[in-house]
Amino acid sequence: MNNLMAPKDKKAAFFDLYFSSANLHELVCRASELLQNPLIVYNVQFRVLASSNIDLISDPYWREYVQQGYCTYEYASYVMHDEHIQQMRRNDTPFQVYCSISKNRKIASEIYYNDKQIATVLMSECQRPFTSEDIDHMADVAYMVGDMIKKEIPESAFALNEDLLFGLLNRAYNDKEEFTVQLKFLDISMPDELILLVFDLSENRGNEWILNSLIQQTPLCKLSVPYQGYLTVLTSSQELQRKTEQLTAFCKEHRLTVAVGDAFKDPLDTRKHFSRALTTLHHGKRIYPEQDILYAHQTTYFATLPEKNTSLAYEEFAHPVLKRLRAYDEEYHSTLYKTLFTYLLSNQKIQLAADKLFLHRNTMRYHIAKIIEIGQADLEDVYEVNDILLSYRILRYYGITD
Repeated sequence: MNNLMAPKDKKAAFFDLYFSSANLHELVCRASELLQNPLIVYNVQFRVLASSNIDLISDPYWREYVQQGYCTYEYASYVMHDEHIQQMRRNDTPFQVYCSISKNRKIASEIYYNDKQIATVLMSECQRPFTSEDIDHMADVAYMVGDMIKKEIPESAFALNEDLLFGLLNRAYNDKEEFTVQLKFLDISMPDELILLVFDLSENRGNEWILNSLIQQTPLCKLSVPYQGYLTVLTSSQELQRKTEQLTAFCKEHRLTVAVGDAFKDPLDTRKHFSRALTTLHHGKRIYPEQDILYAHQTTYFATLPEKNTSLAYEEFAHPVLKRLRAYDEEYHSTLYKTLFTYLLSNQKIQLAADKLFLHRNTMRYHIAKIIEIGQADLEDVYEVNDILLSYRILRYYGITD
């Protein structure tokens, strides 16, 4: 391996390559050659803007992520939540950063424009050990990379996902003409038919921006932003139809529930559909606890139900079968009411319901026989089954869950 040149010579070499580099990618590759370590440039959502030769990244996990266009989840989580890193970031100087799944040390140098972070340059200790001069070298590289980014990408594009969707959610645009001018300025086209997705983050507090970065790895996303404690995604209805299976997998992997609104054409209606999505989440999680994806049309009719306290709602809307089971449960401290609901949600499949309730298959059979006997239920009558299930859902809308 060639010896590193003297710091002064290296600084001069950096600026020589800056003036002779045609674009960001070339600049990053040539700077990497001078530093004898791979470089990655990523934006505030941890999406890779440019990188040197990825074959030089010795960590296969990192190499795979960078090839896909993103930093690793573990690295993003560490940078966003580690208190020491947050202190270092306030100093506005390059700093060392670690990744729990990589043995290679890293130096990060953040790039700002008008006091707003727009990107970060990251060097990984893969080819040669870090030296005391690397902090200064990374500051120089960050300065040049930042200047090149500003030339290649309009300032507004750095925060495109956040600012445009924030504006729609906050009703920042006075009329359609003003919004159209903004789209032309950003060179963006909107789909003919839009869908708003709102993810419930109650199980993922503190991970809003990481999940925002992850959702943007899917082809589902058009615009996305964490907003009021939720992850909000604006996409096309056609894209959603094609990617429903992928959306379901994403929700299961990250323990998320998402409300999917009705299709709409005017982007200025985004805030209205956000409010409707919150209503869908609020009611849908109780009414349809088995679903990761809740659709606005599923809760529309429930919202028309009259205001009633739980006792009146129970008297009026509880199916006779459910009343008999609940009365039996109260007297004998059993759980037949809950068991029947789980059984119906499992499409009356004994093994599936048993697994959900952590029961043996034969025990489940006994409980179903008891339900038929005590509740006087005809579970082979599709109309009665539908009536019972609807009754369950209405009661859950009123907060009666067991």
